[in-house]
Amino acid sequence: MFVDALENDLVSSVAASKPDLLAFNCLTGSYNWVLKTASAIKKLHHAPVVIGGVHPTFYPETIDYSVVDYVCRGEGEHALVDLCDRLSSGSAALDIPGIWAKTADGLSKNDPRCLEQEMDRIPPNDWALYDKYSYFTDNHIISYRASRGCPYHCSFCFNSSLHKLYKGQKIYREFSLERIFSELSEVKRRYKNLNMVFLSDESFGVNKKWSEGLLRRYAAEIGLPYVITARADFIDEAFADMLKETGCVYINLSIETANEQLRKTVLDKDLSNKDVSNAVKLLKARGIMVRITCIFCLPDETVKDSLENITFLKELDVDHPVGFLLQPFPLTPIYEYAVEKGQLQPLNDFDTLDPLVFFDTPMKVKDKNRIVNVQRLFYYGVRVPGFSRLMPFLIALPPNPLYELFHKISIAIIHKGFYKLSFWALAKYLWSSRKLKA
Repeated sequence: MFVDALENDLVSSVAASKPDLLAFNCLTGSYNWVLKTASAIKKLHHAPVVIGGVHPTFYPETIDYSVVDYVCRGEGEHALVDLCDRLSSGSAALDIPGIWAKTADGLSKNDPRCLEQEMDRIPPNDWALYDKYSYFTDNHIISYRASRGCPYHCSFCFNSSLHKLYKGQKIYREFSLERIFSELSEVKRRYKNLNMVFLSDESFGVNKKWSEGLLRRYAAEIGLPYVITARADFIDEAFADMLKETGCVYINLSIETANEQLRKTVLDKDLSNKDVSNAVKLLKARGIMVRITCIFCLPDETVKDSLENITFLKELDVDHPVGFLLQPFPLTPIYEYAVEKGQLQPLNDFDTLDPLVFFDTPMKVKDKNRIVNVQRLFYYGVRVPGFSRLMPFLIALPPNPLYELFHKISIAIIHKGFYKLSFWALAKYLWSSRKLKA
């Protein structure tokens, strides 16, 4: 296992290990990096390449690139084991569920296998694979996911397409508490500097009974402060009390926009501002820090809408306001809507999508420059006293390097606070992340 950001020369390191199979996790927007890296490694050490993850799941035609030999669609734990077994035995990998394979006669295309419903059958994480990197062994926070999937169908998210791909199957699934605490106990033993856990489930609290059982046991057996992501309408008095009692110190609430009409009709997210306001008040009253994310350059969004994001979050006294730019992935409902409304040109490739979601968007909304300027200065409009009054004047200026600098500084401030990074670790993170757009 290799992590690009933590290698001096990823290509040489991987080639020197002489792998029998090169496996890449591929996100849309970073697929160019995957293709370039796989090609460079193959020049030094020839091995078949399999690409899995969100991008090839929905765009399996990635296999048409000459460097790619196999594509894995859907969850890959079982499919990858089957592929390795076939390759090690010299058998053809033509009929493995979830695997597309190149053959002498063309392509062998197999539908994704059904989602694993008995989650404990998925092999546990092998934490020893990370021990060669001091970034992990010395880190103070680690990410752990206790469930998979999201039951919602937000129009901008790949989950809306996932529900179509796995129609009739249960998307949201949980690991057993026994499995979870076996892993978390090992993590706590292994990483001596650990002082926080990010429970990175896509929407923590979907199953409140299971969530409460997990958190009560977490407090008793692990006892470290933790971070979660949840929907605002999950947060009531009882849930907020439980979060406080079990050690939650930080929560991420994704609202996307302060405009309820946009949120409901364009984003297909049924969440009221009253729910958001109530959740933030309950959390902050208990000393839990709140991060809220908004998305800018939405279809039909106006400059007024974008500025309302600042007004709303400022009223709530949100600790960490985060502004993303919309990435309209093909096959998602929001992509189709934006194209239909003439606010997006059909994408012939994925090069205009930003895998970091902070810096660019192919959207062609009205007053785009002004809305992007709002996004660049979003943090300061919410957090710096008096700054919001200057926003109408500042956003009227053309995009400029100063706004870009302010924007990057705000990202650094939020990442440092959220991930508890040292300045050195933060610098390494920001430097390495640039590779995704290479």
